[in-house]
Amino acid sequence: MKIIGSKTDGFILEASRGEVARLLGFYSGYRELPEIGSVIEVDKMYNQLYELSHMEKSMIEIADQLEKYAKVIRPITPISIDCTAPKEI
Repeated sequence: MKIIGSKTDGFILEASRGEVARLLGFYSGYRELPEIGSVIEVDKMYNQLYELSHMEKSMIEIADQLEKYAKVIRPITPISIDCTAPKEI
């Protein structure tokens, strides 16, 4: 990505298809990309990643708790009752 100009409140950028695709979360530029005039809300994407990165400790604690519960839940054989079959009297 390259800054090719400026405006009073920002910059004019030049970006390859691949760079725009990555910015939007795609692996490559072979997907349908935005058209001229589209708005890419980088600020919102950055804020979400920032918040997630600062929640790492909490997420690790939750994962640890889920692992403990999984050790208890996995061995339990579920009991299923077929309520749809007609009963003979």
